[in-house]
Amino acid sequence: MIANFFVSSMFIILTNRKDIFSSIEAVIVAIVFLIKSLK
Repeated sequence: MIANFFVSSMFIILTNRKDIFSSIEAVIVAIVFLIKSLK
């Protein structure tokens, strides 16, 4: 559930920000967060 909520919030950030670098940063943060939550 936490992963689904984080992914949906990440998608909102990606759609709200037109910045390419901000989008990449959001994706990296999401991946790191998911990996940490799995461990």
